[in-house]
Amino acid sequence: VGTNAVARDMDLLRRALGEDRIALLGWSYGGTVVAGHADRYPDRVVAVVADAPAHPGVPWSEQLAARFRTMHDRYGDALGDRDLRATTSGDGAWLEPAILDAAVEVSLYDPARWPVLRAAVDGRDRDAILVLANQRLGRQKGGHDDGGMEAQIAVRCSDLTGAEVRRVLDLRPDDRSAGIGTAVESICGSLGEPPRPLSSVAWFAEPPGDQIPGLVIGAIGDPASPFDMVERLAVDTGWRLHAVDGSRHTSVGSDPGATKAAVAHLVEAFAHQVGS
Repeated sequence: VGTNAVARDMDLLRRALGEDRIALLGWSYGGTVVAGHADRYPDRVVAVVADAPAHPGVPWSEQLAARFRTMHDRYGDALGDRDLRATTSGDGAWLEPAILDAAVEVSLYDPARWPVLRAAVDGRDRDAILVLANQRLGRQKGGHDDGGMEAQIAVRCSDLTGAEVRRVLDLRPDDRSAGIGTAVESICGSLGEPPRPLSSVAWFAEPPGDQIPGLVIGAIGDPASPFDMVERLAVDTGWRLHAVDGSRHTSVGSDPGATKAAVAHLVEAFAHQVGS
């Protein structure tokens, strides 16, 4: 279930569809996967759009440290000078720390949630905080769990070596950048070494941009996919970079400029394929 396996499975899907080549559009981790797939199977891809991806070739500890720095900045934008420690400790505590951390993290991913979070904190509205936390944890109304957190744990623990997990666990985010912190990675230490971690592949040794038209999209203030990592992926792949002046995690479908750029990129690639 690691990124290497998912990239391979995408080619099995292409074969099942009976297509010689496919175009790929991926959001968030999907952006990471489509970039990795194009690197492994460049002759089977028409074009790529990667929206808010991580970089499969950069150590996760480095990317997570960048995420913590960006989350710290977005915390101030979302919550001002509110000190949320009083909500989880002392005589006036009214929230469990894990619930608050999940609610804050998911709220920082989308500025539309910032006023909801502020109102919930100021009004001591535990139910509203729970709704936000459940969005991060993949829990739906009626008790249904979409399996998102379990999938995230499985992928992360399949991608990281034990040494990289230890480097991640040495990170120390502050109160304004913790979110769920390193909770996912803390589970990996008990699972043993993965058979094919991300570090076993020399990603983008030959930039796929030499063969495949690609577009990498990132929001400058995105706390989940820090822009410097998105920019680095664009450089290493040789693909064009589209920067969004905003803080929302993922932009295609929500930001008009990014959406237009993604559609135009794919249409142009298909037109070129048909013409050739």
